[in-house]
Amino acid sequence: MVETMVAIFILSMAITSAMTVAQSSLQSSFYSRDRIAAYFLAGEAIEMIKNKRDENGIKNFGTPTHWLDGIASWATTPGPCSEAVPCGVDPILETIALCSDPDMNDCKLFKDSEGLISHEDTGGTATKFTRRINMTEINPNEVKVTVSIIWAGRPTFVISEHIFNWHPLSDLI
Repeated sequence: MVETMVAIFILSMAITSAMTVAQSSLQSSFYSRDRIAAYFLAGEAIEMIKNKRDENGIKNFGTPTHWLDGIASWATTPGPCSEAVPCGVDPILETIALCSDPDMNDCKLFKDSEGLISHEDTGGTATKFTRRINMTEINPNEVKVTVSIIWAGRPTFVISEHIFNWHPLSDLI
């Protein structure tokens, strides 16, 4: 009887430790999945800012346009992004909007029925992610773009990139 009890105890300890390892691995994989999603959401925001910058450079062939028009608050045609007040980008709608709500509800990301992510709630489902972008002017031809991805229960994922005024006609402004 004692041998049976010892065997059951050893077996239950082995099963418990295996279940603990499995649970820990599962939590780690969910966190990794969320960090990968956050990385791509941040990269998408930086690429959209670069795309808008490039569009402004192309516009310079006809009309002088500041390289950050419609993006940065200090441009000739001010945009919503600054160092103090974050903005959000929506690649689906091709918009850049102010994130003024301190509870960050206006920068929340939604997934539509086709799986596309945007800031507009078009009847899809709310994701766990919020995306906020801040821009800091380093000099007239350089900007630091910082994208923060926030989701509940996890540390904020932050990525930064320096963007430059690449277009030769932009310096005519």
